[in-house]
Amino acid sequence: MDKTSEKERINEMIEAFMKVAKGDYSVQIKLSDKNDDLDSLAMGLNLMIDDIRTIIIERKWMEETLRQKLEEQKVLLSTIQAFVYFKDRNLNYIVANKAFADMTGTPLDEIVGKNDYDLFPKEEAEFYRMCDRDVMESNEPQYNIEKPVTGGERGNNGKKGRGGGR
Repeated sequence: MDKTSEKERINEMIEAFMKVAKGDYSVQIKLSDKNDDLDSLAMGLNLMIDDIRTIIIERKWMEETLRQKLEEQKVLLSTIQAFVYFKDRNLNYIVANKAFADMTGTPLDEIVGKNDYDLFPKEEAEFYRMCDRDVMESNEPQYNIEKPVTGGERGNNGKKGRGGGR
């Protein structure tokens, strides 16, 4: 085999790799029709580049789909009048809707990371945490939870309902 031609083919493969490394997935390495080891390597590299291109396209599609779903969820949560929130296993809030934030008197963007003790008087916080633990242990929602509130400052007749369920 001509050493110059072999070096040129190897350099072409290196250049193709460099383009792929920079995000150019349109690269295809030309085969020499010699059906030698370098052609086998080129075919393998072309298949790998095709796979990478497919993965990137699918990932971008999934990211866009996820972004759209998150936006839909955000719109839905912002329009529901019931108190909606999610907590992690440590009972810290990870998301809440505007109705819940308004009921607690806390700006929506400050809810994440807080717990019931940050948002409610101690007695109420302990009650809600007990309810949350029950939900987590039973994997069953609780609906229309009501807890007496002193002074009647929230809800009707001194009761505060936490809405649609836990």
